[in-house]
Amino acid sequence: MKKTLVRGFATAAVLMSALLAPAGASQCHPAEDPTSGMAGPSAVELNLIGGFDTPGSARAVAVAGGLAFVADGSSGLHVLDVTDPATPAHVSSYDTPGTAMGATAAGDFVFVADGRSGVLVLDVSDPTMPAFVAEYDTDGSARVIDIYGHYAYVADFDSGLWILDVSNPARPELAAVYETPGDAYGVAVAGGYAYVANFDSGLQIVDVSEPTEPFLAANLDTPGLAVRVALDGDLVYVADEAAGLQVIDVRDPTTPVIVGNHPVSHYAYGVAIDGQRVYLAEGSEGVQVVDVADASNPATLSTSSAPGTSVDVAVAGVYAYVAATRSGVHVFQATRPDEKRGE
Repeated sequence: MKKTLVRGFATAAVLMSALLAPAGASQCHPAEDPTSGMAGPSAVELNLIGGFDTPGSARAVAVAGGLAFVADGSSGLHVLDVTDPATPAHVSSYDTPGTAMGATAAGDFVFVADGRSGVLVLDVSDPTMPAFVAEYDTDGSARVIDIYGHYAYVADFDSGLWILDVSNPARPELAAVYETPGDAYGVAVAGGYAYVANFDSGLQIVDVSEPTEPFLAANLDTPGLAVRVALDGDLVYVADEAAGLQVIDVRDPTTPVIVGNHPVSHYAYGVAIDGQRVYLAEGSEGVQVVDVADASNPATLSTSSAPGTSVDVAVAGVYAYVAATRSGVHVFQATRPDEKRGE
């Protein structure tokens, strides 16, 4: 039914084994933060320590294995070496056929949400030379991809949620499509459920325990426009544009409940969770760190401005990587107030 392009340069067995350990994008679980566990809203400072201005319009960033993968709009995918987060270095790029809106790292592969061109799979085992593996042309405009098991879950904008079997990344196959009532902007998957940020329809919770037969478990209409989602245990964190951060209890995914919220000065476009902290990409206001130790009463820990419009954030250790349109990727370090930066 759908177009799949394949370049068979590797065996399915090698591809499958490399895929089994996804490194994620905004949904990844970063290394333990040595500043975590500090009490009090004044316990963290956020300092801009570095960055890299990509040639396009940075829409999303994923960090894995000392590399940052930047979905750079019409400029495709850019790979940065961030082993020294203060001085990101350009490693390579890949000119995707569409508009790179999202990137998710999984083993030796990066799955690019390539707008109207659908899903692009690249082999980045040699990050200096990203290599085409396959592409799958979805009906909508691919915005975000989450990898869970052998499946890629695609927030496909006006075409809802697409589920692809990527057990062989060189030959993605359609497992199912779930047509959401609104535009699917973001998705994160855990425990047999896909949590879809569905813009003016809020949060859609789709049962994907059988990926070939998804069905609606619940819908929660958030007060704003849901564009991104991050998961941590029984809590879902939704970037809800002008309505800020929504904290949602999903202990029973069939009856989600908003238990907390936190305002923003501009728009909450991107969200990442790191322990008891949530990082928000806040448009023209830069990035905000929110203490969610008490989910019912989130509190600002720190804010920091950044050039451009901050639209996505990924966290690795004490570093936050922010994708900002027109200005590339900015790297922030979370420190104790009495610490010197870089220590």
